[in-house]
Amino acid sequence: MTQATVAGPSTGPATEELDPILVHIELVRHALMDDVLLTGRPLWLWTEAAVWALVAGVGGYTWFWRGEKDYGRG
Repeated sequence: MTQATVAGPSTGPATEELDPILVHIELVRHALMDDVLLTGRPLWLWTEAAVWALVAGVGGYTWFWRGEKDYGRG
């Protein structure tokens, strides 16, 4: 398998590795494909995915909890 390079500015590996979409796509690729190169170690990717899920869950809960007083008022 060969890797293609894309010309253009790069945001750097640190930013790309913390992207929640990339983390979940990498986990799906790792689960479905054999001999695929990952951006990180599988244990680290699972840890990142769990942290992103926790952040999204707590953030969403807080967002809607704070806006609850405005629901249904017209």
